[in-house]
Amino acid sequence: MQKIIDLISIETKRSKEKVIKWLRGNSFNVLFIDLPINWQTLLDNVMRGIDLNYVIENMKSKDIIKEPYDTHTLKVYQPIFKVLPFLHKAGVKVFCYRDELSYKASYELINEILIMTLHARLGKINPEKWKELIKEDVRLSLESCKKEGEYIIMRIDKVNVCLDASEDLLKYLKNAGCEIERVELDQACKPLDILRRKIRDEILYGIKVSNEEVIKLVEDHVKFTELLLINDFDNAYEIWRKLNKLSTL
Repeated sequence: MQKIIDLISIETKRSKEKVIKWLRGNSFNVLFIDLPINWQTLLDNVMRGIDLNYVIENMKSKDIIKEPYDTHTLKVYQPIFKVLPFLHKAGVKVFCYRDELSYKASYELINEILIMTLHARLGKINPEKWKELIKEDVRLSLESCKKEGEYIIMRIDKVNVCLDASEDLLKYLKNAGCEIERVELDQACKPLDILRRKIRDEILYGIKVSNEEVIKLVEDHVKFTELLLINDFDNAYEIWRKLNKLSTL
């Protein structure tokens, strides 16, 4: 049976450094990274030793990488990109696995969240609109997991590592006959991450999310964004974790 180890991290450079430590200390055949499939050129070129900044600028010129949407992702994944030549020398195959259309749709979602966050900062929170926005994100994930699962199944080997696969994708892979192991390196604790989990449970299991819960989490989201005004993302995340007494794994 082919094994898939899912590494659970968060969107900070510190968390990706934990990923690198794990990758360097374990043996596996294939690594699947949660970046859009049309970014595969970036991985292939960097693995061959081509300068990362040159590759990124080239992909920007072709409108594959888009600013400002991808700026944070590029920064967070720097540690992953830097370890690619090491993995290549070790004989590890590396693939992006995110569905391209779903990833592009996330651009529009980001815009909507920014607009609604500005309204929320002014005290205007419409819980139903927030629920619909997050539901759309969950639906996109549910719809894309089959495509992503099929893509992964075509490329797996004996021991495989998948970075931050969704629960729905892991369920698909398990049903396809893969052995699944989850390694939690970090816990997502941003308010919108928590809201998304609750909305997903409502869609799949009928566990209702009240308007009061939505409003409280959106208010917390606004507080988190205020931390971003005076801190970089990594520091803001750590401050938020400590303020809410959340543990670091």
